[in-house]
This record gives sequence, C-alpha cells and structure tokens, in this order.
Amino acid sequence: MVALALFEVALALAAWSARTRSLARVGGAAFHLGVLLWLSPLVLDWNEAVWPWNVALVFAAWILLGQDAPSFSELRRAAPRWARAVVAAELIVPAGYQAGLVPAPLAHALYCMSTPHAFWHHADGRIEHVGELPGLSVQLPATDHAIEAAFRARAMSGDRLVIVEQRPLLRAIGRRETVVTCE
Repeated sequence: MVALALFEVALALAAWSARTRSLARVGGAAFHLGVLLWLSPLVLDWNEAVWPWNVALVFAAWILLGQDAPSFSELRRAAPRWARAVVAAELIVPAGYQAGLVPAPLAHALYCMSTPHAFWHHADGRIEHVGELPGLSVQLPATDHAIEAAFRARAMSGDRLVIVEQRPLLRAIGRRETVVTCE
C-alpha cells in the first residue's frame, strides 16, 4: 500500500517537469489500467463504481501529459488569481480534514487510513464492519454522517453503531469514537 502511494507521488513529481512528463504519462496510464484490472472480474471483481473513473484516468494521463502540453510554470503564470487560489485551497484542504474542519470527500481523503471505521453491534450480538453500501459493492463515503445515515436506514431496535476516529490529531484531543443507538 505504501509503495503504491509513493509511486503515485512519484508520478505527480514526474508530471511537473517537461523532461519527465512522458514517464508520468506512461506510468499514470499503466497505473490506472493496473488498478482497473485489479478491481475487475479478472482479480477481485469489486468496487465496480470506480471502474469508469480508472478508465477515464488512463486516457486523461495520455491526453493531459502529452508532448504539446504547456509546462506547469506557463500554466501558473497564465492562470487568473482565482484559479491560483483554488489550486492553493486544493493543497490545503487535506490539512483541514485532519483537523476535523473539512469533510473527507472534499479533502480527497477517500481511500486512506485516516477515515473513520465503523462497527455495527446488532442487538443479537453480531458485529459487522460498516464499509460498503449494501447491494452495490461500493465503498460507503467515509464520513460520520454517511455512515450514520446508512446505519439508521437499516438498524433495528437495540442496534448500536460505533464510529472509531482514525485521525491522530482528533484522537489526541479526545475524539476517539461516536456511539449511535437505535431505540
């Protein structure tokens, strides 16, 4: 997992320079094609909701990182101030998520280790990890309110949901878990 994350960061750094952009182009297309194949029926047959996204990224890497693409410094100089502000905000919002100020989807914290984990304690004693939307085989958005809404839609009297906080900063200040009960 760490190796894949480091590879993605390396691709981003390679895309920054015109000299290594072709490497990022091929590597990015290959990476997302690999993700698509890994999630496909050939291997895991899971999370089909992200298959189109990975197909799009295969083509996006090839198109956006082409030889005639302007350099990032050219784009930055030509961009209006509001566009530069949006880019700066996109770089800052992950820190806002870690501080509990920005929801996970807006901070691009979708498949990371710092999103909440939830456990459904059924009245009959069974414990179920809450992570997928039932019947769709896709990940539930990793936000407290989405997890709680999925629980409330299906919970029976006596069921209890425990949402465990994973962000180190919030855990350090005492926000470790949220408990929701169905009466």
